[in-house]
Amino acid sequence: MQEAMASTALFRRPVLVTPVSPAGSAPARKRVMEAITRRAGDRAVVLLDRALPSGGPEAGALVDLVVAPSGLWVLDARAYDGLVEQRARGGWARGDFRLYLDGYEQSVLVEDLALRRDAAAAAVGAHRAPVTGALCFVGAEWPLFAKPWRQGNVWVTWMTPLVKMVAGPGPVSPERVAALAELAEAALPPAAVAA
Repeated sequence: MQEAMASTALFRRPVLVTPVSPAGSAPARKRVMEAITRRAGDRAVVLLDRALPSGGPEAGALVDLVVAPSGLWVLDARAYDGLVEQRARGGWARGDFRLYLDGYEQSVLVEDLALRRDAAAAAVGAHRAPVTGALCFVGAEWPLFAKPWRQGNVWVTWMTPLVKMVAGPGPVSPERVAALAELAEAALPPAAVAA
């Protein structure tokens, strides 16, 4: 895997600059969405490349949405072939868990998705259904006993558990899934239309 590296002036330690390229993740996104569609069938509605509304820090950012009985999901699926792990900053007792990619702290990816999740929830109306973000690494390495974990309202996971979570049962009835999908489609237009 080719990585862009830089060194910090203070420690002269290499720092990962661009750990995952969203542009190169189109096949990963496609695989995840196809797996969700296959598992959930007509119980879920997939909305790709939706532009967030203007007025916030995430204005114009693109999101992939899935509306299912489990709720509204804001997904970021990325191809990555390195090690993904959760580490505790300051020890396990403090509970400050962080995302590390190949040994480099990259929780900014989770924080960015949390902002996009919040913007999508505000645009659609978070009171209508649970709104959850998921950062999915396709093709990554994981520690032996790894499990998906949640940082705030964002899951960090790989494809199989994500598909189970999204396509699983939940509090949203089929009628509300259809209504929520229609609302999301109106509030978050496709990127080509929004531009």
